[in-house]
Amino acid sequence: MLDYSLSQIVWKIWLRKPIKIWTDENLRQKLIKKGYERIKDLTMENYTKQWEQVIEEALAKISKWKNSPLMKSRNLSRRHYKMPH
Repeated sequence: MLDYSLSQIVWKIWLRKPIKIWTDENLRQKLIKKGYERIKDLTMENYTKQWEQVIEEALAKISKWKNSPLMKSRNLSRRHYKMPH
């Protein structure tokens, strides 16, 4: 059984990495470079494409669900209620 105190867990997970970034100039510069490369992908065009993909996937799932045998057998794909006059 591993016996770690809370302070050891915090040190291992939360504190060691930021200290390493703070003290390791090469690592810090590498992460900065990766950040600038990542920013290049954050365009309105890419954002729009990602949203379109999410919407298309959601619509496909809804369509599949509405056309499922369960929905057809129970006729649940349409609501049956009277509209108020």
